[in-house]
Formats: sequence, C-alpha cells, structure tokens
Amino acid sequence: MQLKLDIEYNKSCMAGHSKWKQIKHKKAANDQQRAKIFSKISKLITSAVIEGGGFSDPNINVKLRLAIEKAKAANMPKDNITRAIEKGSGPDRVNLKEVIYEGFGPHGVALVIHATSDNTTRTVNEVRTVIDKEGGKLGVQGSVAYLFKISHSPELEYVPVFNMEISDKAVSDQVIRLLENLEELDDVQQVFTNAVFPE
Repeated sequence: MQLKLDIEYNKSCMAGHSKWKQIKHKKAANDQQRAKIFSKISKLITSAVIEGGGFSDPNINVKLRLAIEKAKAANMPKDNITRAIEKGSGPDRVNLKEVIYEGFGPHGVALVIHATSDNTTRTVNEVRTVIDKEGGKLGVQGSVAYLFKISHSPELEYVPVFNMEISDKAVSDQVIRLLENLEELDDVQQVFTNAVFPE
C-alpha cells in the first residue's frame, strides 16, 4: 500500500522536484554510510595507537600505518585521522580494545566477528541479539576459530580451512542478512564466515 502511495506521489510531482527528492535521499544515504565507515576506521586508528603503547608514528606502529592507509583509501579527511590518533595518545585518551567473538549462524555456518569497543558488555549484547534474531548462537572462545587460518597480511583475516556451501536460497538469504546486520553494528569491523553462496 505504501509503495503504491509513493508511486502516485512521484507521478504527481514535477519531474525536477521528483529528481531532486531522489538526489537528496541518495545523498543522505551515502553521507550516512560514509559517516559509519569513518567511525569504524577512527576506532581502528585509535585502537592501533593504544595497542602500540601510545606510539603515533606510523613508521614505527605498523598497525597504525595500515589503519591510516585504509582511512586514506576511504577518503577520510586528515583532521578525522588526527583526532583518532589523539584519542589514543593524548590526555583525553579513550579506552578502546579489539575483541573477537565466535558463533554459529543459520545452518551451522561458522562466524568470527572482529570488533573494536569501549564497552565490551554493550558490544557482546548487540552481537548476540543480531545472531539470535537469525536463529544463530554466539559461541565461546575457540568454538569456531579452529575452522579458520589466521592471516595478518596485510591486516587481520580469518580464512576458512574448509567452506560450507549454502545451496538453499532461503537459508542463503538468512545468512547474508545476518552478515549484513552484524557489519551494520557500530563496533563491528569485519565478519568472517565459512559460508559459500550460490552464484
């Protein structure tokens, strides 16, 4: 019903107004997505400085250098990068840390979730809620990690030892929705899975 109303509304609008409305919606969506990406990268930068013992020189701190490279690739403003570094080394230093969660999605697919958080209680609750909603279960440390090889070149990556093929479209859609919802969480940096989806 709502779709029909939207279509009728668009038909009744002048072409110029309708196009401007679409551009505004698209820009808002892009700006929102951009802000979310910048927020995630900022946490990575701050965390890299903290874990590097407060060293803010990317020539010394390799993890920081990789995070800055990721920021530049995303066209993140230099001021944002500087602020993120200061949060990890300045007087108002925040308490961020990287955490790894393991779990199972629909059909028993393995999940490894890499997050950066200043409140792990909040983060684990958010992750658990998303997984539970799609019929999965948050596991304990070591419950699925053995199903992956850990690579650090150039950044953290969990590579499946073997893949789990999902041929059923309904299950495939459910797993993809779960992965997308997990990556939408502010504290989640990356989600790794052994699920393989049909073309």
